[in-house]
Amino acid sequence: MERALHKELEHIVRVISNTIDAFTTALFVMDRHKRSLRLIAYCTLSENLIPGSVIRLDEGLIGWIAKNKKPVNIARFHTDATTLRFYSKDEDIKSFMAVPVGEFGVLSVDSKKRYDFTDKDQKILMDFAHMVVNVLNRSRRLREDEEQSSSLNLFHKLLEILLHKDKGNSSISRLLQEGSRQFEARLSALALEDATETRYEVVAAVGFHPANLPSVDFPVHNGLVGWVFKNGVPLILPSIRPDASKSYLFSRKEELGKLDSLLAIPLKTEEHVFGVLLFCGAPAHQLRDVVPGEMELLGRIISLYLDQQRMAAELKRKESVDPITGFTDLSGLFQSLHNLCGARASTTHAMTLFRVNIVDFPLLGFKYPYPVADQLLQRVARILREVFGAEVQMAHGGEGSFAILAPGRNPAEVQQLRKLLIAALSTNVINISDVDVYVHFSVGFAMFPSDARTPEELWGKAGASFEHV
Repeated sequence: MERALHKELEHIVRVISNTIDAFTTALFVMDRHKRSLRLIAYCTLSENLIPGSVIRLDEGLIGWIAKNKKPVNIARFHTDATTLRFYSKDEDIKSFMAVPVGEFGVLSVDSKKRYDFTDKDQKILMDFAHMVVNVLNRSRRLREDEEQSSSLNLFHKLLEILLHKDKGNSSISRLLQEGSRQFEARLSALALEDATETRYEVVAAVGFHPANLPSVDFPVHNGLVGWVFKNGVPLILPSIRPDASKSYLFSRKEELGKLDSLLAIPLKTEEHVFGVLLFCGAPAHQLRDVVPGEMELLGRIISLYLDQQRMAAELKRKESVDPITGFTDLSGLFQSLHNLCGARASTTHAMTLFRVNIVDFPLLGFKYPYPVADQLLQRVARILREVFGAEVQMAHGGEGSFAILAPGRNPAEVQQLRKLLIAALSTNVINISDVDVYVHFSVGFAMFPSDARTPEELWGKAGASFEHV
């Protein structure tokens, strides 16, 4: 509870004690779930009062008054004071009186001198209860205004980031950093589903590196993140039980420290969830008043931004497509390399880069009729598609040089792929339009991260391993 509010309530309680000449005056306030009351302010002459006492609604006189919203005035109180649930020992209380404090809780007084409280005393106590209601209502309105201001500030900050002219990955990193700061989260991440819509990958994170996860990607329904993919609604968990061994973000094998709280926001196009934005390890008080509707709106805004980024990238890719081979140019492939290297800096065998060159390609224009060189490029592009399939990125760098980025390959798969490629290119004569074209190839490859850690190093290592076919 805010310090200023607590001081104001303690002041009111002291005034009540002095006015009614009470042994103890106590103010109990209901928790947000309306299941129990907590002693938040008191004035007492007792050494046996239990500060911060928590009383359930089904316990004792205090619980009964809160539940039924009716006052109680008991003269000649002959019961052990410990039954009131806020004394640790009997205090020989002679009278007890308590009134409801609106929907907020209970205000009580007791005495060791007087055998009863008068009707006038009860009216005075009820007037003070109304005063406390006004104070708590005012505090609640101020807190709601602050929360709304905090939400607006968060939206403003995130929109400012998204509208900034940074590159997509930079904006996402800044968005995660700002969200982590606002929620005081220990970890934050963005997970996006893959093209098959059956798995998702952590593409950006703050507080941990995606490469340290037990896998590059996960089944789309795995973990709490998978729950959000499946259900399409925000998941707000201000606290997670320490023994909740089944609660994990991505995988049971993840090593991300204690999972004590979570805010996970679905990212949607229409009604399809394509991603999840998550903040983990925020203090419970930061998440208790989070409004699901506001988080859904935030998810929609980020979804629109990501969709716009995707469409812009697709348009740029189409603009950079070589009309002869149908492959992108090398700039697009290098952009993918930079993105993947940044996201998977420690992942074993995350991807493999193959390079294929047509040896002395510029001389072919002098040896053969004009269309032959272009048709040879088309023939080689078809061979590469047949060998590598559709789940790779291929680029034509001009002058008969090709590059293929094949993600998620292990050494055995790479060697098998290399053999298939060499076998497909091993013929030295390709017939094009009834013209026998004598051609040789050089083939090389390098694996990330076992052979190289940067796109430039990966490119150089693949070139250094060229062998003639």
